[in-house]
Amino acid sequence: MFEPDKIVVTEIYEPFTVLSKKGKYLEQKSRKNCGLSFCLGGRIQYLSKGKEIVSDERSVVFLPEGAKYTLLGESDGRFPLINFKCTGELGDEVLSFPMPDKAACIRLYERIKDLFLLQGSRLEIFATFYELLQLACAEEKPRVGRLEEALAYIETHLFEPCLSNESIARDLGISEVYLRKLFRQGVRTTPKQYVLGLRLARAKQLLCHTSFSVTQISAECGFSCVYHFCRAFKSKVGCTPGEFASRSAFAEDGEFSAI
Repeated sequence: MFEPDKIVVTEIYEPFTVLSKKGKYLEQKSRKNCGLSFCLGGRIQYLSKGKEIVSDERSVVFLPEGAKYTLLGESDGRFPLINFKCTGELGDEVLSFPMPDKAACIRLYERIKDLFLLQGSRLEIFATFYELLQLACAEEKPRVGRLEEALAYIETHLFEPCLSNESIARDLGISEVYLRKLFRQGVRTTPKQYVLGLRLARAKQLLCHTSFSVTQISAECGFSCVYHFCRAFKSKVGCTPGEFASRSAFAEDGEFSAI
């Protein structure tokens, strides 16, 4: 667990800007230092411990010492980076934080860069870096309305097959970690399960009240393929879509015959 207010920085190295090209690939087996990376244009995708982390203009990326990851440049860009040593609870997972105030973060970064260039005092360098670290990586507090924004976004894009945690977080300008936290605290489930529940509810309506085929319903409800639809439906409902439709038709026939 990375907790910026509990770490002790022991060394800071001179900042520099990484020029990343589209298609650039890097495999890091064990990172030598911790790193704090920003984005001034472009996009990088990290893969760390089975998770995808994106570095773009709306995020700050923390790279822990000893981390193992791969990096792929998705578009040309510039990425300011500060390497440092520290002690504390760091973990070994690459993390992305929503950029709280891009202008302020870059201003502090440039200040540290100038201090190195002008041989400023070590005390001032450390003080400025602590300020930057706290601003960039402090856990964002849930804001009233953020969850509502996410729910409204899902409602608008519910039946689009490309809807995902990544697309929701990207378009709302927040991290996937923060998105999952919003749902965990506000809805008591994950975004993925919330979307699945809404799609299956719509599928049940279509199975009961239309003559659409299972394949048509799968597409109408935003599933990428009918196999995934049928598998998810049976897992959650306890029967296949076809069986559900047959039972519904039988129940309606029974009700009409009793009138």
